Order: sequence, then C-alpha cells, then structure tokens
Amino acid sequence: MPDEASAPLPTRGARETIYFTRDLDAAVKFHTEKLGFRLERKFEWGFALLCPDGGKGLVGLMSVDLCGDDPDEAGGLPRPRLSIQVADLDGEIRRLHADGVVTGRVGGGKGGHRAVDCYDPEGNPFFLWEDGTGKVQE
Repeated sequence: MPDEASAPLPTRGARETIYFTRDLDAAVKFHTEKLGFRLERKFEWGFALLCPDGGKGLVGLMSVDLCGDDPDEAGGLPRPRLSIQVADLDGEIRRLHADGVVTGRVGGGKGGHRAVDCYDPEGNPFFLWEDGTGKVQE
C-alpha cells in the first residue's frame, strides 16, 4: 500500500447534490430550521452549502438564475444533480465526449471556477466543475 506522500492525487470527487431554488434565503431557512441541516457556507453570488448529517455529505442550494440555458422542467425547477469536482475540466470533457457522453456549454472563465452540465443515457443531469487549482478538494 503506498504511503500518503506517494499516493496519486484524486482527479475527481463527488461533492454534493445540487438543488435549484427561486429564493435562496427561504431555502436555506427551510433546510436549517425545519430539517436541521447545518449551514456550511453561503456565497453572495447565489449558492449555499449545507450539511445534513454532521458528516461529509453536502447539499448545495443554487439560485435558479444561475442555470443559464437549462430549461425549467414543465414550468418547475431544473432537476437536482450530483456535483462532481474534477481537477481538469477540459480533460474530463474530452474523455466523456470520446465515450459518447452529452455535455452542455462550459460556464466560467479559464483559471477560475468553471462548470458544465452532463447527461447520462436517460437524460439525467450531473454537474462537473473545477476551481482552477488543478486539484480536487479533500
């Protein structure tokens, strides 16, 4: 078994499940006061991270205004999606395209936070993102 110093860095990691909301403050209030989740971090640009179980599991709440071209589901909100951080978003997209996986447009700027929606064979969305460091959070 390799020691920690020689172990390869992870290239991807599931981070949270993202739910979309029209009112971020109300959604945070509901999840913390009614469900007992702990608010980990809230970002002014329209995103909050909550911990439902005191462990490593996270729930992300994202303002629907950040969805870009993702259409509402029959007048409702876009479907929730698994959020997966990757070290190299462009490399992951190339690999997925080579395997026939459909992806949307990449949002964000080079060297910073960037993200893309991807879809499984049944059209279920998942979300890949990078933070521009070339690393995945532990």
